[in-house]
Amino acid sequence: MSRTTPVEIASRKRFWQNLEHMWSSFYYGFSILGILSSLAVAGKLLLFSEAWLSLLSWISSACMILLSFLRPDAQAKAFRGAWRILEDRINQYKSTQKITKEQLYQGVTEGEKFIDMAKPF
Repeated sequence: MSRTTPVEIASRKRFWQNLEHMWSSFYYGFSILGILSSLAVAGKLLLFSEAWLSLLSWISSACMILLSFLRPDAQAKAFRGAWRILEDRINQYKSTQKITKEQLYQGVTEGEKFIDMAKPF
């Protein structure tokens, strides 16, 4: 017999998934933009004028600063771990009668602890 997941638990899991996707997108976006702009500057591609190369060097620097300061890879890892913990609890709750609703809610607490431990600041 499958039980339905409480709305607040399901919405918390979705929230953590969305944050993981957001931080992963920031990580890959800033990384790719930073690498491509630094390669263009380092190679002094003839396609770009000195003004464009200067702008690209600033873009590259800004991307590397944001990656270093915000640590989007660690942020994504924290939220990914939290929603996986909660997903495991939800699956156990749905598939077996051994997990109580209180134990399901403890999955939220465990996920929040994982976020606190895994986040860089």
